[in-house]
Amino acid sequence: MARASDVTIDHRTYLHKTVKSLVIHEFQQTVGNRANNSFRSFIFDMATGKQLTLADLFKPGVDPRTALPPLARPFLAESLDRAQPPHETGTYPFTTDRFEPQAGAFNYSGDYRAFALTPDELILFMPDRPIAHEDPPPQDRLVWSMDGGAVEAHVPLTALNSILRQGLTV
Repeated sequence: MARASDVTIDHRTYLHKTVKSLVIHEFQQTVGNRANNSFRSFIFDMATGKQLTLADLFKPGVDPRTALPPLARPFLAESLDRAQPPHETGTYPFTTDRFEPQAGAFNYSGDYRAFALTPDELILFMPDRPIAHEDPPPQDRLVWSMDGGAVEAHVPLTALNSILRQGLTV
């Protein structure tokens, strides 16, 4: 049976000094199914013409998957409180531990794959794609799915100055 479907692709661009961020938001919906949102980001150093990874934004030897969470946590918590659907502050699954990268554990962070650098903040789009359900599912809770970009954490660059590479600090 042919179904009506809708696909929309938006983009946002941000410029921080010589670093340009392109964030692509994909929205796909077929009749009878939930809409799916995904975020992809492409970050470029316009001075060198090279594409950058998240690790390239930080000082040499800094692993953003371990160094970023403690610095971003207060701002992530604020974002989680505002996330949809409406929920009580700090309730599962809208807790910081579920949105921070953890080796060998399920989380909604998407390992910070979708991000943007603006003139004054680092934006993390989490998860970067729809996640059907937790794996393994929690034994004592409702099993959640999460749409891409359900949480958008805005971390001020001033909070990251200690780990940002030279030339990106504010």
